[in-house]
Amino acid sequence: MRDPDRDRRILPTAAYAGLDRVPDGRTIAFTDFTRADFLHLIMGEHGQRRITNLGEPHDVADFTRRLRASGAQYLLLGVGNADRDLLLAVLGDRGHYRPVVRGNGGIGWFGGGFGGAELFEVGDFTRELCANREPVLAVTARDAGTAAVVLRDACGAPLFEVDVVLLGADGEVARALTGARGEAVLRVPDRVVGQPVRVRFAGDGYYGPAEVTAGG
Repeated sequence: MRDPDRDRRILPTAAYAGLDRVPDGRTIAFTDFTRADFLHLIMGEHGQRRITNLGEPHDVADFTRRLRASGAQYLLLGVGNADRDLLLAVLGDRGHYRPVVRGNGGIGWFGGGFGGAELFEVGDFTRELCANREPVLAVTARDAGTAAVVLRDACGAPLFEVDVVLLGADGEVARALTGARGEAVLRVPDRVVGQPVRVRFAGDGYYGPAEVTAGG
């Protein structure tokens, strides 16, 4: 690890630089599927990070049990291998996993043709996520004459009595307030059926899917 020529002698250490975001003394978990073969690079030059192997979880529930029992605060999951289902589950659970390094296997090459891993912080981020109250907008074309809108916050709570506007190429074409379930149905004029339209609410710009084809 201290060899000044280590980047040439060892599988390029620069690819593991993102692990320096893990504070000293923290534990990083991975599975047998992650193919984390270069353990010295994961632990760091001075062994300042700890590691734990979760083995081969049978499914997401088994993986979650093993991870919680390990006490690990960080998680590596491989890209393009048997970690795939676990990775999809983790990406879908923003309340308990926070991306640290992501993007096409942002951490390392683990050998054998595998494409690296994504790094996540593990914890309970629900309070932080909900405090953000970031609106999440879903828009679908219910039929040829309507567009259905569902507006909720980041924790899934409905945002009601919000003014929602449907915009066509020439400006506003419909307007409605969301109800108690955060839903609104906008009537689409015949002149814009089949054309791309945008949805805006509360004058704060565009959120969620930017466009939906009215009646498409």
